[in-house]
Amino acid sequence: MFTGLIREIATVKSLINATLTIKAKLKAELGDSIAINGACLTVTAVNE
Repeated sequence: MFTGLIREIATVKSLINATLTIKAKLKAELGDSIAINGACLTVTAVNE
């Protein structure tokens, strides 16, 4: 269960072949953990 602080609410751009793409102001780093509806997901790619 996610118990961290919420920094931002992002926008889902797409979900293709189990890859979720979001648009956020906060720049994530590879390996960061991001909670999506309570499920912690790991950042595997960062696009500008």
